[in-house]
Amino acid sequence: MEKKMVIHPSVKNYIGSLILGAVLLLSGVFAIGAIIIFIYVFVKVKTTTYTITEDKLVAEQGFLSKRRISLFLSDIRNVEMVQSTSQRIFKLGTVHISTAGNAGNEVTMSGVSDPELIVQNLNAGHK
Repeated sequence: MEKKMVIHPSVKNYIGSLILGAVLLLSGVFAIGAIIIFIYVFVKVKTTTYTITEDKLVAEQGFLSKRRISLFLSDIRNVEMVQSTSQRIFKLGTVHISTAGNAGNEVTMSGVSDPELIVQNLNAGHK
């Protein structure tokens, strides 16, 4: 299983939380709250991984409890990219992936960098 692409949510997706944490830290009163926010963002980014291989998409999430979904690229029926205005400014996006076997989205990749490239890789793999 050769990795084509390994993706994590971007730290830029959490810019609002990071700014709040910085304000809390600078105020000095809520320094513990700021540290908790920074740790949350770090853990969320590092423990969410999407791996695209030649024939599969593997989504892994979780720190204490884990969730892992593996999809064959040939089973993917729909790939949708959504970008809010702020996500477009920061070149981020959300990619929704669905298969024929499930109603709704099987995998949602939130706040990822370069979502167009991800969509291209997924579409190229399920021809």
